[in-house]
Amino acid sequence: MASEFHSRKGEAENNSQLPLSALLSGRALPLHWHFGPPQSVNMSSPPESFTGDWVTPDHSSYPEAIARWAVNAERRAKAVAFVKSPQDVATALKYAKQYSYPVAIRGGGHSTSGASSAEDGVVIDLSRHLSGVRVDPVEKLAYVGGGAIWATVDKTAIEHGLATVAGTVNHVSSSRCFLSD
Repeated sequence: MASEFHSRKGEAENNSQLPLSALLSGRALPLHWHFGPPQSVNMSSPPESFTGDWVTPDHSSYPEAIARWAVNAERRAKAVAFVKSPQDVATALKYAKQYSYPVAIRGGGHSTSGASSAEDGVVIDLSRHLSGVRVDPVEKLAYVGGGAIWATVDKTAIEHGLATVAGTVNHVSSSRCFLSD
């Protein structure tokens, strides 16, 4: 069964070829995946082999896990999967697909449209464990995790005498990075 994601305009697009590297880098992210009508399943425990943090509504950090920069963009997800690796992303996607839960990807959580939230679905959150930044000062390249925000990118670049060329709001997610000296 091919999965689909829906853009803001509502058109369905095939995402069966979307590489995990695109998810982890913040590029080419679909807004939401829908796999059909959800099935009822106890989601209080993470899928087997999931190594990240699995947060459900009964967890004390749930309100923080679903919080977004724009309050109107918060959605009550069935689970928030703070992934640690590409394998965790694949596990969470497989789990959501198996039980037909909608999926959203959260990088920095700054989307005012709610694209980083999934009502009664699974949020794959890159912000906790995949937000690292590494700079190669010789090549003037930054390697930025999908959950990184510009503040982290800026601070890391400055340590090497470099600066990012980006917007002026540093608490938003970064998906590409350009450095200059």
